[in-house]
Amino acid sequence: MKNNVLFLFLFVTAYLSPAFAADFQYLSPVPNSTLNSRQTNIIVRPGAVIDNASIKASLFSVQGSLSGTHAGDTYLSDDERTILFQPFVPFEPGEIVTVHLAPGITTTHGEPVGTVKFAFTVSPVRDAGEPSAKIDAAPSQPLKFVTLKKSTDTLPSDFPTLSVTNSDHPSEGRFFIANKPAGGGASYGSYVIIADNQGNAVKYMKFSKAESNFRILPSGEYGISEGGGLNIILDTNLVPIDTLQCGNGYTADSHDFLVLPNGHALLFAADREPVDMSKIVPGGNPDATVIGSIIQELDASKHVIFQWRSWDEIPITDSYLDLTAKTIDYVHQNALEVDTDGNFLVSMRHTSNIYKIDRKTGKIIWTLGGKKNDFTFINDHEENAPTYFSFQHDIHLLHNGNITLFDNGDLHVPEYSRGVEYQLDQKNKTATMVWEYRHNPDIYTSSGGSVQRLPNGNTVIGWSRAGATVGIPMLTEVHPDNVLALEMYLPQGQFSYRSFKFPLAERTPHDSVIAMEVLDGNTYEFNNSTDSTGITIKFTQLTADQYANAIVTRSNVSPPHPNFLNDAPIMATQYFTIQQQLITAYTGEVHVDLHQYSSIVHPGQTVVYGRPEFGEIFSALPTNFDSVKNELVFTTSDFGEFAFGVPQVIEANAPGIIAPMKNEIVNSEMPVQLSWGIRGIAQSFRLQTAFDSSFLHVVVDTSGLTSPSLTLDAVQNDTVYYWRVNVSNSVGTSDWSPIGAFKTSLPFISVAFPNGGERFYYDSSYVIRWNSNLHDTVNIYLMNGTDTTAVIAKKFFSRTNTFAWKIPGTIEIDSTYSVRIVSATHMNLMDASDLPFTVDQSVTSVGGGGSAVRSYALDQNYPNPFNPTTTIRYSIPVSSRVQLEIFDLLGRKVATMVDNVQQAGEHTVVFSASSLPSGIYFYRLSAGSFSQIRRMVLIK
Repeated sequence: MKNNVLFLFLFVTAYLSPAFAADFQYLSPVPNSTLNSRQTNIIVRPGAVIDNASIKASLFSVQGSLSGTHAGDTYLSDDERTILFQPFVPFEPGEIVTVHLAPGITTTHGEPVGTVKFAFTVSPVRDAGEPSAKIDAAPSQPLKFVTLKKSTDTLPSDFPTLSVTNSDHPSEGRFFIANKPAGGGASYGSYVIIADNQGNAVKYMKFSKAESNFRILPSGEYGISEGGGLNIILDTNLVPIDTLQCGNGYTADSHDFLVLPNGHALLFAADREPVDMSKIVPGGNPDATVIGSIIQELDASKHVIFQWRSWDEIPITDSYLDLTAKTIDYVHQNALEVDTDGNFLVSMRHTSNIYKIDRKTGKIIWTLGGKKNDFTFINDHEENAPTYFSFQHDIHLLHNGNITLFDNGDLHVPEYSRGVEYQLDQKNKTATMVWEYRHNPDIYTSSGGSVQRLPNGNTVIGWSRAGATVGIPMLTEVHPDNVLALEMYLPQGQFSYRSFKFPLAERTPHDSVIAMEVLDGNTYEFNNSTDSTGITIKFTQLTADQYANAIVTRSNVSPPHPNFLNDAPIMATQYFTIQQQLITAYTGEVHVDLHQYSSIVHPGQTVVYGRPEFGEIFSALPTNFDSVKNELVFTTSDFGEFAFGVPQVIEANAPGIIAPMKNEIVNSEMPVQLSWGIRGIAQSFRLQTAFDSSFLHVVVDTSGLTSPSLTLDAVQNDTVYYWRVNVSNSVGTSDWSPIGAFKTSLPFISVAFPNGGERFYYDSSYVIRWNSNLHDTVNIYLMNGTDTTAVIAKKFFSRTNTFAWKIPGTIEIDSTYSVRIVSATHMNLMDASDLPFTVDQSVTSVGGGGSAVRSYALDQNYPNPFNPTTTIRYSIPVSSRVQLEIFDLLGRKVATMVDNVQQAGEHTVVFSASSLPSGIYFYRLSAGSFSQIRRMVLIK
């Protein structure tokens, strides 16, 4: 037996070529790894942009020690860097598989990709249920059309009604809840529920199984997780339109999933494997089942392009569970997040820690908490050391770079659960607790839970399974000072795994019309007295049942996740579907009435694109524009989705500078992140920095960048840096961007408003402003001389260095007030108003009923980021001619929201960007001598 083990070791290591470390960024399965799925694919990522035409299946030699040679398909992922080999048939249990990539693959610059040879071992477990002869490389299939079930005023008899207490100015928005049974109490149906602040069900849908993780996705659609391997995408009518499932033979786990803005998805899976634990710990079961964790990234075509396995990175002994048990769920994955640098953050409950995983290599970058903690905890509860948080659940990245966790607290003595926020210094490895919330009295939940920071600074804490107990809330919303804003309850025995709250941005309702008993040769208009789809179809050929029906549905949004074989066109924000009942085949001449499709602004250049169903590839259809009838005309024999786009002309466009903003003063003691905007297709970037605007003395010159940002780890103090960037793609290299410039400085805070001489009034709101290069939390105090009169804000963070302060009536009238702003983490950094200001009694505005506006102000839009609408608020103290304009990243005006004389007061404008592409935009308010610009982000 020992000789066999030695042979296996030598056999496996002989196939790991040094080319792996030198030439390849990522390989999967990990070379020399064990317990791999029989259905695994092979993933090779050299790191460079690959010429798709050079990829051939014949270049892969995949040999199983028992199953022999494996043929398969090859794919290039949409990141253009990851090469996939999908075997046609599974490997055999327990066999050794060798992979050899031969020469022949080249980059887009014609450079050869190196060769690699490695081996891995397959799990001895034979999958339950034999797979088909050919493994589907994209196993997830979209759900078919489902008839919408709308909410009514009368709730179903099995509906879990909600109740609310302690309501005190909760944030605007809607709660997203999915009830689950926990035993005890009455029996209820399984619903996903959107509820208002009063607990009223605004919208709901019943499912056959209990769902989890009901929330809004970056696409604007909704997502839920269902036990049994499905993560489901819903439209805003709560109708299932797609599913996300793991590949490589794994079943998706329902604890969490993410859909990224680029259409990729991150999924969990649990992997049960036999392990002889007697060789690992004293008293270990020699026939134990150990459950590991799998993380997969799926590209937009649902190919597995990244696979991380706990077996490769985390020893079983890192777990806090009983390792002598028969079954050991040793890590138990429960939450996913993406850090600001694009790498993954994952919460592992049974190792009581957060791992940061390199998205390119799959290696663990650092560990927060647990037995192999890399961080020093600051300002946390020493009585809980060394497990400051334990058996935690949920992790979210905040805009300021901090993270929030739901600390279940299984290892606290006594046990209690809490929401907690940490400020992470990833360079110096410190984790500073800057906020926590413990319920009064304490609540302890053994599993589940969530923490969500809302745009207004409030926080929603979901108590998960504890909420099934009478008297314990399902969720608690608190203000930034932890004062209760609201508590919501489910009936006894019901809980919500996670609880979320979102501003509710409903899509325009669909128009749907059915043509009954369609006949060959006839023409049908899909319009009626209530719904107008704008579509007319002449059935030039029809094979159908006598009672066949055709259904056309129009949607006033872009089609979700549009996929194209080549460069995507510029999409219109409308599409329609053609569906059938009892029609076998047809050919139809389709007329699109553009009076119903106002988003098509260049009809002569517009092409109709069709795909059979959601998730498939859109193909261009020959399209004609009838200018007399104002119609687009095309012929099709397909059912499915039909969208509109103007083909892009590929150009190499110079990027736009985003940050640091022009002449911004940055902190010289911290890394500086440079970021830029993209217009059009970009494959790589080149960035230069210099000490002179002519770039005669270049400091940094980096090419081949694939992300529109670069971090300068060290900069000189009191120095002006100039920087520029260009872009390369298939047609060449662009001109240089406009030159950016920033100055470095030691950390500082400087109060800008109020700074002396102002007069504030009771019950009126004012915006405190300061300049700083800290990007840190601050404490804001109202001072009277050297005495602190009131704490205006505690540990407050603002990306815009502003705080909206409403003067309370408890402040005494006086003319000697000042504002002092102090860094919450650099206590020696502070500044105060140069001269005193006055607080006086309120003054009634002209017309009565409101408070006077005493200064010009332009607030940050809300929500931000947004899709597709956002609200902009501003204030003017006197009647003025007001202009509110919207600009894109290149300074081109895309909209004028206001251009007229307005009365003094607060004003609100709703901006819809439904016809604009995702990106960064600016809005400028001009009134009198006042002018201010703010930035907003549109994500579709």
